Amino acid sequence: MLVTDLCVDCGRDTSMGSGLWVDRLGWDDDWKCRECHVYPCDICGDEVSELEMVDGNAVGVDCCLPKDYYDQEVK
Repeated sequence: MLVTDLCVDCGRDTSMGSGLWVDRLGWDDDWKCRECHVYPCDICGDEVSELEMVDGNAVGVDCCLPKDYYDQEVK
């Protein structure tokens, strides 16, 4: 079987049935597995998959974003 949906970073199979298909992300004309789709948090430097822009900084949702961030009113 020819595998055509390989992660552009690690080369793992992201096709249906691979276990990585549900969380894969489109990347240019290819795919990235969830583990390879990370960015550095501007506050702590940890690699995270979700960032939120706060006061000009890319802040990691799981590491440095205040817990009540989404409850605050937008001014």
